[in-house]
Amino acid sequence: MPEGSTRLTAPVSPPSFSLTPSAMAAAAAEQQQFYLLLGNLLSPDNVVRKQAETDMFEKFENCVALHK
Repeated sequence: MPEGSTRLTAPVSPPSFSLTPSAMAAAAAEQQQFYLLLGNLLSPDNVVRKQAETDMFEKFENCVALHK
């Protein structure tokens, strides 16, 4: 291929998969929980923010302890 030329490639489509209704509900619940946590972490209320930080830290510590 000559220097300075570009090679065109066909776009790659993502793998297709289907989720069961229960998997979609679980994913929606996780997304809702994530946005709630994010909102609490960004809260201007110090009490709300501190509680969210504490909850997140405890969950992280429990997760790390499970994988040791």
